[in-house]
Amino acid sequence: MKLLPLLLAGSLLGAGATFTAQHLFAQEPAQEPGPDMSPGAQMELMQAMMKMGAPGEEHKAMKSWVGNWKAEMKMRMSPEADWETYQGKAKIQSALGGRYMIEKFEANLGPMMGEMEGLLIFGYNNLTKQYESSWRDNWSTWASTATGFQNEEGMYEMSGLMKDLVTPEGRHTHYTTGFVTEDHMVMHMYDTIPPHGDVKVMQIDYYRVKE
Repeated sequence: MKLLPLLLAGSLLGAGATFTAQHLFAQEPAQEPGPDMSPGAQMELMQAMMKMGAPGEEHKAMKSWVGNWKAEMKMRMSPEADWETYQGKAKIQSALGGRYMIEKFEANLGPMMGEMEGLLIFGYNNLTKQYESSWRDNWSTWASTATGFQNEEGMYEMSGLMKDLVTPEGRHTHYTTGFVTEDHMVMHMYDTIPPHGDVKVMQIDYYRVKE
């Protein structure tokens, strides 16, 4: 006699659950169809990704940077300060199938600052249609990044935020770099220095070392 009430209770619970589920699903908006994942669509997507990731004319042009370079460097901390000059060297290599240039830079900046080592990764982003750079050195544990374009004179104009102890939130900096001749490159760097604003603080002239 106790089995019948249990069966009835179970049937009512099951019916209630079914009704609740049907009610909830009935209120859900119709879902948008998902992306086409047919074999043909997947093949087209893969081909588009490979095309977007392939080196282009911008990457081919950067291969002229490859080689060993002597660096003549000058720096100053403010517009009133005298320029300090230093000697350095750089080795630039092509990486990842020509998609990036990697520069290893070394210089001795005197007894106060000592040996400086830096690593620059430079490339062209096919997605954003911009050049991108990332600089790291042995004076910090963070990167300085910049994006930019190549102007009509062939110079690369790059800008970004400099983050350091003075302005951990970042301040605007920019630099230009490019060829003067086939064997001479130059880089001009500008920093934001209150109250002067935009100030040139560094110039590096690179001279190709021929084997």
